[in-house]
Amino acid sequence: MAVHLEGARTLQQLVESWRAPGLILRADTSAELVNASLCTAAGLEQERLVGFGWLGIIHHGDPGAAPAFWGTRMAAGERFGAEIKLRRYDGSFLPVHADATPLGDGRWFLTMSELQRPAIAATREPVLSDDALRALMFEHTREAVFAWELEGRPRILVWNRAAEQLYGYSMPEVVGRSPHVVLRTAFPISFAHMEAALRRDGRWSGELRHTTRDGTILTIDAALVLVRLGDGRSIVLESARDVTGRRRDEHAALEASARLRLALAAARMGIWEWHVATHRVYWSPEACELLGLEPAASAAPMLDDFRRLVHPDDAARLREEVERALDGARGFDCELRVVRAGGAVRWLHTRALVDRDAAGAPSRLVGTMRDVTAERELTERLAASEARFRALANAMPQVAWICDAALRTEWVNDRFVELTGVTLAALQEGAWHGVVHPDDAARLGGEWPAASSGDARELELRLRCGEGYRWFLARAVPVRDASGAAVRWFSTATDIDDRKRMEAALRDSEEAARARAAELSTILEATPAAVWITRDPEAREIEGSRAGYEMLRSSPGRNLSKTGDDSEAVAHFSVWSNGVELAPHELPLQRAARGEALHGFVEEVRFSDGAVRHIYGNAVPLHHADGSLRGAVAAFIDVTPLHAAGAPAAPAAAAAAAAAAAGATMAGATTTGAAAMTDTSSAASVVAAADTDPSR
Repeated sequence: MAVHLEGARTLQQLVESWRAPGLILRADTSAELVNASLCTAAGLEQERLVGFGWLGIIHHGDPGAAPAFWGTRMAAGERFGAEIKLRRYDGSFLPVHADATPLGDGRWFLTMSELQRPAIAATREPVLSDDALRALMFEHTREAVFAWELEGRPRILVWNRAAEQLYGYSMPEVVGRSPHVVLRTAFPISFAHMEAALRRDGRWSGELRHTTRDGTILTIDAALVLVRLGDGRSIVLESARDVTGRRRDEHAALEASARLRLALAAARMGIWEWHVATHRVYWSPEACELLGLEPAASAAPMLDDFRRLVHPDDAARLREEVERALDGARGFDCELRVVRAGGAVRWLHTRALVDRDAAGAPSRLVGTMRDVTAERELTERLAASEARFRALANAMPQVAWICDAALRTEWVNDRFVELTGVTLAALQEGAWHGVVHPDDAARLGGEWPAASSGDARELELRLRCGEGYRWFLARAVPVRDASGAAVRWFSTATDIDDRKRMEAALRDSEEAARARAAELSTILEATPAAVWITRDPEAREIEGSRAGYEMLRSSPGRNLSKTGDDSEAVAHFSVWSNGVELAPHELPLQRAARGEALHGFVEEVRFSDGAVRHIYGNAVPLHHADGSLRGAVAAFIDVTPLHAAGAPAAPAAAAAAAAAAAGATMAGATTTGAAAMTDTSSAASVVAAADTDPSR
């Protein structure tokens, strides 16, 4: 018989208020809801019991531990009961009667009630006595100790106070649960191998990784002992000692040692130690490598072994340094040569400190050695490089000089003396004032000392060369020491006098060109003729004079090209000739841009509002200096009044005269090759011919 409840909230309230352990099962036997009574009895959180987790608290030997046991009975759809053993929070098993009632929607309400005490005593799993458990735990009272069952699924049986403090879990929270799940154990070997070792040897020890309740990962020194009980069960007594800090310190020490080794190797530096009383010497592997010895040969070296390696010319100096240190000095620092096996000579820089006993007597010398052969060779190469530099500086065509950090001249090249006639000695006496042009001397005094800030400087100035002055570009670059401070300045001066004269001539030419361009712009704005110009052979961009924009009813600055990208800007008019609309590429300026010169060209400009203008003019190409095309220019006048008057002789002659005037203006003003509007004698005849065209 099914029990019908109204609403999920009512069902939840019923289960949660049920005093006995209870849960709601789905059709697949998984738990949808578990009440607080069952969680308390099992010592587990609700999240661990929902789903199929509730089956884990049933004794593994019970048929009820398998989902099929419940699924088969639930399939019948009738209420049923079963006796099972429920694992409690302390690891013991409590016999209970489970009563399952269908709810009518595929779910089941399962409640559990405790059987009579005699049944409990009869069915309780045999467990260790309290005395036995205490005896096992007190064997390891200083560490966390817990016992867990090895047979079947591992589960914790007991858990001491130290374990609670170490891991953050109380005993009720962990009893009955797998220790490896609770502590998220990371094993150094597989659990199967560890279990085999336990069964074979009765014990296992090693390091494990455990995770505490708050997520801290601990390195644990674990000792596991297998205990076999009289009833045939096997339990594992596990003691855990936290060695996380010790392992961290050991790891840090190993890393520090490794870093020291790497640093010594990177610096090619070795460590040595000399015990004064025994004359025993210790050489690190790096020191042996520097001396050309095998590390095995340095097991018990003597001081004399080292003295035999020192170059004969440096032996006396080393002896003096050691004796001075032993006599009271803090240590010594020197460079010496050693002769390695095979005769190779290496320079070593060795530095030592004296360690003294309580009485102040020297007990040992501890020092380092470093191979400085490359640095010595570098010093020699630098000296040779400086000699080559001076030879190169004296051969260069520029004048050059070197100053110290206070800008006092230390050196000048031969070219400086040759051009200026002033020697280094004279410059050091103050002759610079006679070399630099007076107008540049004040500027030099204000700008050049700023080079002491450490930045490279560049300055144009005039230097006296013979009877006159020439322009030079002077540049100063700092020479820095190891700390980055500017200790010297290397300066050069390149003759730019010819360039300066050319720049002046170019400026004059550009000013004249700008003046001509301004004049032309003024003339174009003043003339009544419309002028248009394009600067590319395809006439993609066309601009015009003021009259040109007005004639085409367009705003100044807009692109007037019908072959350009913005065709909308010129869509309000079309161009016709002899009754035929001209295609964009056949327009006069486009044809002229391709190299064709048009004179006395007559055309109509028809606007979208019906208005028509008759214009007359010329279009000619523009060329680069090499003769290649670079655009075109056109000049047209409006002859609409002549056309409207029927082109009588007098108006036609007036139109021709106006065209000639506009052409003459263009011819006189433009320097770009724009043609003047000539051929004025044909103006009237062209207009007259247009009048006779029946298509107009």
